[in-house]
Amino acid sequence: MPSLWNRSGEKLISIYKFIKDLPAEEIILSVDPFDVIFLEGPGEIESKFRVMNTPFLCGALKISAFNARVYNYEFNR
Repeated sequence: MPSLWNRSGEKLISIYKFIKDLPAEEIILSVDPFDVIFLEGPGEIESKFRVMNTPFLCGALKISAFNARVYNYEFNR
């Protein structure tokens, strides 16, 4: 059986299901553990996120058309 993260769109759907009922002030940071280096501490990251005044922020990365449709449907409706 393939990994959950290898199936198209399931990672985004799983993240959405996890965060959708959390309190509005809760912050979840989801990153790819293999190629991420934090240059700021958690307090600075949270501060910069809160200044943006947005409930959800997705990093700038190139995703497939299918995953873009899943993302738009699950997070932007």
